[in-house]
Amino acid sequence: MNLRDYRTPWPACKRLLVETMAFHFSLETLLRFRRSVERQRELSLLQAVQQVVSSMKEIEVVDHSISVIQKNEHQNIGAVVRAAQLHFDGMRSSVLRERRRELEKVLMQRESLRAQCQKEFQAAHRNREAVEVLRGEQLNRYEREKTRRDQKQMDDLFLLRREYLQRR
Repeated sequence: MNLRDYRTPWPACKRLLVETMAFHFSLETLLRFRRSVERQRELSLLQAVQQVVSSMKEIEVVDHSISVIQKNEHQNIGAVVRAAQLHFDGMRSSVLRERRRELEKVLMQRESLRAQCQKEFQAAHRNREAVEVLRGEQLNRYEREKTRRDQKQMDDLFLLRREYLQRR
């Protein structure tokens, strides 16, 4: 007996291989890359947001300190207060105001960085979604084709059974 007798013709093998293959998205590597980039941009955005919040909290602390000094000044009106204490409070207040101006500059820089990170994240998100849409369309097409193949196979089996029963 010859081995060639046991070989299946190539078209039949190819058809069988296509029928039994699981879904494969040809751009899966690109999709993984886009997901990774999106995640990195999201983490950068979160870090930028944390920096903005941190700056805002620092400004709140400075504002609170300034208001405490002002409150003490109003309470001390009419009371005997040492000149050194008044001078110290005045210096402290001016230092805190200068610190607030510096913090506002830092806040503006951080807010600008956050806005840039947001734009980068949104662009990465759109890029990932575009590939996801392609994947979804390809998956839908695969599922429709698989349903057709399955139906054709069922029809073929039904016809074979009917033919077999008629010959009996």
